[in-house]
Amino acid sequence: MSGFCVECEPLSIGDVSFGVTDVAMKFLNCFQGDVKSHTRSVTAPIRKIEDILSELIEIQEECSDDNWDDEGAVAISISAMFEAMQFIRLLPVHLKLPDIAPSANGAINFEWRKDDFICNVELSGINEIVYSAYFSKVNRDYGMKPYFGKIPNKVIELIESMS
Repeated sequence: MSGFCVECEPLSIGDVSFGVTDVAMKFLNCFQGDVKSHTRSVTAPIRKIEDILSELIEIQEECSDDNWDDEGAVAISISAMFEAMQFIRLLPVHLKLPDIAPSANGAINFEWRKDDFICNVELSGINEIVYSAYFSKVNRDYGMKPYFGKIPNKVIELIESMS
């Protein structure tokens, strides 16, 4: 398996690099500037991340007006889309990537499932992360935390339980 380090110095003009695709360089550029960078495998789910980022753009475009579902749904803002993109980029490498969907309350919903367990995270573009996890009728966890470019440890722990 190949990999690259997003904390490393970028190549200068004239430097030679073998086996680094344009997609890998695009992926690398996405991570430059993150508060805490990670080493990611070039063969990791880059395509899946790109697909999710594209899907987030589509969701925002299709749901950018109030009542997008003909049932009174709140519009999904560009700031909600940007928060959701940042969230995807900040997910630790070892975590399974989520399914995503628009929420009628103007948020973007991320969902992880494992057997009968479910974990949801919602981002509305207001620097707040809303989370819930259902393990059984009596074993649930939910709450809200501030979200300023760092995924709260509690949320990471709940997502890890779904991986």
